[in-house]
Amino acid sequence: MVSRPKEGFVMPVTDWLLHGLEDYVRQTLSPSRLPSTPSSTPTGCRLSWTSLYRGQHDYRLFVNKVLALVVFQEWHDMYMMGGE
Repeated sequence: MVSRPKEGFVMPVTDWLLHGLEDYVRQTLSPSRLPSTPSSTPTGCRLSWTSLYRGQHDYRLFVNKVLALVVFQEWHDMYMMGGE
């Protein structure tokens, strides 16, 4: 183990988003929460997560986008909106 080459740890983000966090993603990226965020548009966000969950496109194109949008929205709510 000591002599092995370094190995990364891959988080199962795709599994999380596709199997268990769909309601959380839909709630976090709902149009009622997004207008307070100047850098995101409800239409663009909705397009990303609906494409992810409908399976219309290759989900790998949308997983990182959706994760980034969710993290940004949570950060925005916490630090820019005062934790409302």
